[in-house]
Amino acid sequence: MNTINSLAILKVNWDILQKDYIENYVPFFVHLIEKINYNQIEANKIRQDFETEYGINLPYHPTLTILNRLKQKNLIRRHNSHFIPNHKHLDDNNFDEISNQQQRKINNLLSKFISFSSAYDIPEIDQAKSENILINYLNEHALDILFSSHQNGILPDIKVSKSDKYVFNQFVINIFEKDDNLFSSLVDISVGHILANTILYTEFDKFMGELQGNRYYLDVPIILEFLGANGKEKKKIYEEFIKSLTEAGIELFIFDHTYEELLHNLNGCLKWIGSPLYDPEKASRTLNYFVINNYSESDIERLIVNISHVLSNFNIKIIPKPDYQSNFQYQIDESKLKERIIKLYKESDPNFDEDEKDYMLQNDVDSISAIYRLRKGNNPSNIEDAKHIFIVRNSTLAFVAFKYQSEFTQDFSISSCLTDTFIGTLIWLKSPAKLYSLNARKMIADVYA
Repeated sequence: MNTINSLAILKVNWDILQKDYIENYVPFFVHLIEKINYNQIEANKIRQDFETEYGINLPYHPTLTILNRLKQKNLIRRHNSHFIPNHKHLDDNNFDEISNQQQRKINNLLSKFISFSSAYDIPEIDQAKSENILINYLNEHALDILFSSHQNGILPDIKVSKSDKYVFNQFVINIFEKDDNLFSSLVDISVGHILANTILYTEFDKFMGELQGNRYYLDVPIILEFLGANGKEKKKIYEEFIKSLTEAGIELFIFDHTYEELLHNLNGCLKWIGSPLYDPEKASRTLNYFVINNYSESDIERLIVNISHVLSNFNIKIIPKPDYQSNFQYQIDESKLKERIIKLYKESDPNFDEDEKDYMLQNDVDSISAIYRLRKGNNPSNIEDAKHIFIVRNSTLAFVAFKYQSEFTQDFSISSCLTDTFIGTLIWLKSPAKLYSLNARKMIADVYA
């Protein structure tokens, strides 16, 4: 329960302090220092105590960052390799009050879930099990930060059965439709999870600058989302995402080879609609959505015809990738990058068929390679100077691009490829109201799916 309560308190701190994600942790550390009554503070020891007290596993370097924030506030002072508390300046008067308030909300949420689950033919769910199911849900469905599938999360890794997951998803749908207060409590905890995960990325400050004038190039799955090819809820989410990018002063583009892939994808769906050979196990998520929702050939044809109109409405331009000849000095080893992508796909899915997916793989490589040519040898150290970024939904692809780039640059530089989740979080962290709204929509879209 400590973990869940801590996430809820993080959200409260965010609402009250409205500063940055480091500041959210200051009240936690003040409370912990006063509770344990340290004479001196060592980063690794307080990190361990933090996990024991709050159920959140903070890495060493973010812990140091938080301690330095306390030092700036004159709440602690450095002495050699450790810190000394300034107890007369430490004040955690309202921490217990906030904690107890959130605890009551969480107890109410979990007790309602336990009652709800009793109608299903599954093993009885008690308080401890309900907490584990909620933590698992957060790990799987909350709006994670950066390359979430390739980093250890900040919450404990808990496995639960498929039947328990199903029942919790049904519970979320139920409270979304019938109980605004309970659903708000769940979203608060989920937003706290987002805020907790931001601290995992040690270079996060490099991404907090202005995005004005940057040019982002969108991948096929993102376009499919705001076209509505995966449902109305996802369409709303991605319309808001695209709008947020535009409001931040970002210019949006699609490479012409990406546009061709989009048409290829939708025409493939058109081919399989109504076919007796349709196999949901092999079909794309988009095709499965079309089949489940009884799309006809004419429905998909209308979607295809409407693409240029939708792109125009969102001010998204289709452009050719930069040519190789005049930019040959900025060319990367595309075959090496492709090998890395295939290798990581096969690690997560031994049945991945690289021949069957070659068209998609080559288009992804073409897009990342194009970003290098557009950057013309520039290795931007912050988001303001990045200028050109390929935006994807696929965290595996973003991770490979990040690792590939890090091999050739000694210092940190902004990757050629980032996820929509990461970019969206950068923008939404500047606006708690938008963060809450987006996460609520994403959550309910996921559970309906």
